[in-house]
Amino acid sequence: MELIYNSQMPEHKIPFGAVETGTSIEIKIKTTKEDQLHCNLVTYCNEKSHVHSMEIVSEMDYYNIHKVVFEVPEEPCVMFYHIEAVNGWGTLYVGNNPEKLGGESYVYRENPVPFQITVHRKGIQVPEWYKEGIMYQIFVDRFNSAGEDNLYKD
Repeated sequence: MELIYNSQMPEHKIPFGAVETGTSIEIKIKTTKEDQLHCNLVTYCNEKSHVHSMEIVSEMDYYNIHKVVFEVPEEPCVMFYHIEAVNGWGTLYVGNNPEKLGGESYVYRENPVPFQITVHRKGIQVPEWYKEGIMYQIFVDRFNSAGEDNLYKD
């Protein structure tokens, strides 16, 4: 059984990255035909969950392509999602990798690590200098807890 999804590839998720409220998102997953799977996209945001049924929209060689298009909420939030793959043998879950880095998915028997999408307000203006700048994060607690044993010595 193959369940192929990558949250960073346009053939699986459009658009990439954070989205404005009310934006439509398209999710596709590739599954092996012989497994006769039905797939659902499960989204949850602010303690509300929705199950979106995915349709088989095309077939290629040994694979089915399942697709769903849905709208994100009208309120800003961090939306989480995973995919359920169901057949007569049971349910498998397609989720994020354990490091939560996005990209290639992992298959879970239960409790999948979800992918996430940041949903922000419409019309946010980002200054030009910010778009082209470099940001540094200084973690003061790391300096404070370094101690004498952790200092570099020549």
